[in-house]
Amino acid sequence: IYIKKDYRAQKVGYQTFEFIKKLAKEQKYASIQLTVNKYNENSINVYKHWGFDIVRAEKNDIGNGFYMDDYIMEKSYV
Repeated sequence: IYIKKDYRAQKVGYQTFEFIKKLAKEQKYASIQLTVNKYNENSINVYKHWGFDIVRAEKNDIGNGFYMDDYIMEKSYV
């Protein structure tokens, strides 16, 4: 979830997460997953606060010598 700087600290991310969580429960999904950069400590801490756990790390080549170096985080409903 990317929130423009002007809209941060206004609970936009939290409200978005609550909406996604509601949809996931209605669809009876067992979990929600997201991808976050390994070095984005602020977002990782927010996601952990919302009940997500790091389930694995991934490094994906996106071309021209660039890589996405991420954690996959998951919130389980099981």
